Amino acid sequence: MAVHKVIINLFSMFTQLKVSPEQAVINDLDNVTQEELDRNNKLLFVEYTSDVYSTTPTCMCGHLAKEYWLGVECPKCGTKVQNKVEQVLQPQLWMRAPKGVAPFLNPIAWILLKDFLMIDKGTNAFDVLLWLTTTDTSNKKHEALQADITALGIERGYNYFVANFNDVINKLFTLRIYDKPEKRVARSRLISVFRHYGDCIFTEMLPVINRNMIVMESEAAWRYIDKSAPMGVNAVRLLLGIDTKGSHLRQSARENRVAKMLSKLTEFYIDYFKTNYAAKRGLIRKHMCATRTAYAARAVIASLSTPHRSDELYFPWGPSIGLMRMHLMNRLDRYGMPPMAVFEFLSILVDNYHPLAGKILDDMLAEAPGKRIEGSFVRNPSLHRGSMQLMGITRFKKDPSDRTINLPATNVKSYNADFDGDEMGYVMAGDQTMLTLLEPLKPHKNVFDLSRYRELSGNISLTKPVAAMWSAAIAAGPRREVAVDMSQWAA
Repeated sequence: MAVHKVIINLFSMFTQLKVSPEQAVINDLDNVTQEELDRNNKLLFVEYTSDVYSTTPTCMCGHLAKEYWLGVECPKCGTKVQNKVEQVLQPQLWMRAPKGVAPFLNPIAWILLKDFLMIDKGTNAFDVLLWLTTTDTSNKKHEALQADITALGIERGYNYFVANFNDVINKLFTLRIYDKPEKRVARSRLISVFRHYGDCIFTEMLPVINRNMIVMESEAAWRYIDKSAPMGVNAVRLLLGIDTKGSHLRQSARENRVAKMLSKLTEFYIDYFKTNYAAKRGLIRKHMCATRTAYAARAVIASLSTPHRSDELYFPWGPSIGLMRMHLMNRLDRYGMPPMAVFEFLSILVDNYHPLAGKILDDMLAEAPGKRIEGSFVRNPSLHRGSMQLMGITRFKKDPSDRTINLPATNVKSYNADFDGDEMGYVMAGDQTMLTLLEPLKPHKNVFDLSRYRELSGNISLTKPVAAMWSAAIAAGPRREVAVDMSQWAA
């Protein structure tokens, strides 16, 4: 199954999770006394006061915390006592749409709409969505646009915006600033998303990020916390205790708080995931991209200097053993080697050459179509044309100390790579269907410009004689047969 982005129905998610009634919704948590403040802080983030990480089994709220309670359900939070490393990071706190306020706009929908409606950037930025959903924000630099929106009969306020969502959006899209040619594609995509996920755009419940994802370390004089964490905590605090008896906010103030909470919460989501997940040292690269994948290998690239084709690779010994592990296991099993001996043999092969393994790998090349093992060769995180190409392994190198993949120098430019330690990944095509799908990624298909068919793209390096020959052939037009007298070149 493919991995793809969707907008989740958050209310359905809330009904399916097991959470404590008295701790599930922050709207109903009193936040006046110091004891209540300390309790709420423990629900929002984790604070460590020493450099020792405790692995004591606990429930999510910490009420039960000992090996003795392992597997027992906590009477307060309703979760079972588990080891720290086995706890599911599901939301335990939720925000409910305050009394008298319309349902929340899904944060993903808020982000998409905010990005489309946003005017300018930096100090001149005008957040149109926040201005529409609040009554106490202003922007004097864009008063003309505000007047145009008012002239359309659109009123300000969160409840009005939600109640007249389709009408407000349709009127905004008629404004000249949102009807420019460069905006039309984004506008049609936005409309398509809203239509497809119509039942997910609004929700009565919003999850609060799990406390274990926001960690603060306290020392005698200093406190350390992720830079983006206060943004999320402060956004949630806007609705903390808003439906308790001690809250006496006006209706307009309640609506404004919801709109500002959504604005701050989405800013936190973007910053948190950009910093902690999508960054080069983020969790995605550490725990998802860094995991071992079957039929794949990754190694440093080096130049292929011997005579070669532009779509072939010479593969190093160690990574070859990992790449062809399942095939090697099947061949060794056919030779009668016991399973435990196979595992031990393959472990030794990673750093040591053996003639039997060398023969098996060479036999696989000889048996493969075209005497090459095809697959995709990519350098992350490049995404432009030519950053992934269909390449074939034509030789398994036998020297275990040589751990580099030999790549044709003509292909380096399209990968935006060089031979100074760059690593690239190879994923073998598992069947003919996959190989057919990868066909458009062959290196030679990066030569010509896609929009200017008489020009070279520059995505692949060509030697000057070859480039000149191709340019001349293009300029000459249709192919013609030319008679050449070869007698003058006779010995």
